Amino acid sequence: MRVYTEASGVISRVIERGARVRFLTVLLLVIAAAALGGTALRDGSLVLAIAAGACALLAIVVLSRGGAKRRAKEAASASLASSVASPSIAAESPAAPPVSTSMAESAPAAPEVIVGSVVVDEAMKEDVPGDPAEGQPSQVTAMEPTPDMAEVGPESVPMMAAGAVGPETAADESDVSGIPSVRTPFSVQPAVVLMSFYDAIAERFDTLSAHLWLEDTPTATLRLVAAFGPRVPGSDPVPLTDPILGSSATTRTAVFRPLDDVDSLESLEGAWRYAVPVGTPEVRGIAAVDVVVADPAPAAVVLNEVSAVLRGSLTAALAVHVARSEMDTAVLLLQAAQQLTSGIAGEEVLSAALESAMLVAGASTGSVMVPDGVDGPLRIVASHGLSADVIATTSVDGGEGIAGTVYVSSSPLLIEDLPGRSGLRRHGVLSSVSVPIADDKGSFGVINVGARAFPARLTDAYVRALAILGTQTAVAMRNATAAEQSWDLYLENLQALATALESDDPYRRGASRRTAVLSAALAEEMGLEAEDVVSLRIAAILHDVGMGLATGSVGAIDRPLSTVDRGLVRAHPKVASDVLQRVPSLERLAPMVRHHHERFDGDGYDTGLSGASIPMGSRILAVTDAFVAMTSPRPYRDALTLGEALEELDRGAGGQFDPSVVEAFSELLARDPELALLD
Repeated sequence: MRVYTEASGVISRVIERGARVRFLTVLLLVIAAAALGGTALRDGSLVLAIAAGACALLAIVVLSRGGAKRRAKEAASASLASSVASPSIAAESPAAPPVSTSMAESAPAAPEVIVGSVVVDEAMKEDVPGDPAEGQPSQVTAMEPTPDMAEVGPESVPMMAAGAVGPETAADESDVSGIPSVRTPFSVQPAVVLMSFYDAIAERFDTLSAHLWLEDTPTATLRLVAAFGPRVPGSDPVPLTDPILGSSATTRTAVFRPLDDVDSLESLEGAWRYAVPVGTPEVRGIAAVDVVVADPAPAAVVLNEVSAVLRGSLTAALAVHVARSEMDTAVLLLQAAQQLTSGIAGEEVLSAALESAMLVAGASTGSVMVPDGVDGPLRIVASHGLSADVIATTSVDGGEGIAGTVYVSSSPLLIEDLPGRSGLRRHGVLSSVSVPIADDKGSFGVINVGARAFPARLTDAYVRALAILGTQTAVAMRNATAAEQSWDLYLENLQALATALESDDPYRRGASRRTAVLSAALAEEMGLEAEDVVSLRIAAILHDVGMGLATGSVGAIDRPLSTVDRGLVRAHPKVASDVLQRVPSLERLAPMVRHHHERFDGDGYDTGLSGASIPMGSRILAVTDAFVAMTSPRPYRDALTLGEALEELDRGAGGQFDPSVVEAFSELLARDPELALLD
């Protein structure tokens, strides 16, 4: 009795100390959830709202885990009291004899029967050895749910004895006396919790692995979340028809069966799998451990005890995995929304959307398909991980194939190459999703992503996230289209202004448009940033507005220019620059316009800059402006041919013009000579 009293006191102190720690932990989590929730409501932050929910969920998990630990310690204390009160029973009752190998092999296969909370085989009921204390055979009976189990509810871990034999009292006492110590995980990370699960089981069994699975109802499969051990299972989803993992998930009871019953797995001699349901009504899963045992009909008492102690941690690990996946996806969607609404052009919108979709899906291949014309077939306009041949030859009519069906129906589609299905894996893809780029005003196209691994997440949330991205992309495309239309209208208005100023000089009509097109093409040829290309195009449209304001129609006179005329001509870059500086949206273009008549050797006007001190836009504009002037007729000469104009530019390289710009311009026209023929 003294031993019992001391042991009972130790257990009580452990329970009290653990309760205090749990109370403080729950208090801190509740405070954090309240603070984050209040901030989320005030700022409208989705990320903070998810974090608040995660804190609240962890608080519930800690409370549940504390209850499970308390009941386990109380059961151990009660067992200790029973063994002290009746020491002769444990000492005199020998261990129950195991079922012989021949009996296990000859027993006919029979479906499992779930009675109360015990899983037994019909074959196990026929010839079970009796109680050695009485010498009479006894029947394996169902174990009624205990008060503790009833308190936990239908999601509780049932005590399972699929392979237990012999008298119930003796078997229970001998097993409980050898219950391994269970190390409390220092974290609810799935890998950490599985390490504790594995280590506890490894004290009594030759353990192969411990693994955690997430139940995905839409696909009727279990998805591998994490695994630990020297021989972990494959990552392919396991169907709910699986005799061990699937059976445990559908019946919500623990199952302990040999692995050679599972055709889809490579089995080892004496390998058994124990599976137990974990999770909440919203997030359900299975924790499992694979062991090797010599006994043909091993008992599961130790496995039940360990899983009962760690069930709270396993549930928390599963919940944290799902919460983290949801939060990571939400962050990616917020980042995508930021990027898509940053004013980028239509083609950039589609590329950015594909990049975000691949991050959300963890994909290795992806594409964006849009119609070729109004009613044309879908073609790839942005891609990753696809060959040039696939990009060039892929064409899908609306309503045909996966992409065509998604485009017409505006509904997302998940396709998975689950184990056991016939068909070839295209490009090694195991899981692919196609979502429409659509909103309530219509559809723009389809985003396709493919992964070479199955997602370890709830597929409905996974597909829904990609569908949200598709809607965001559609809205961004409409905004980009509207912006491009507004931009085109803006350029047309500027061009109309420049044309009006050129109207007094018949020899300059259309020169600004030609100069703008050539300058933009040359800037792209030289690798300038997109923003600089746009700025240069506008500068080219307006570069000679000062000519009409300063000189009138000097360019149209058919006599040599006087000193006054020359002075007016040399003043036009400064006049145009002053006009642009008075318009806030155009003032950044003033330097390019002011210096477009500078010479590379420093002998130009109006400030005498030279070399690299001349803005690059001005150096490009100097070449294109001179080319347009030379290939346009004048009162005193005919227009030069393309070859003659290029020769003049080449002679002026290093003196009047930047040699690198002249070289790039010559290469551009050699590749696309039609640019020189624009009117």
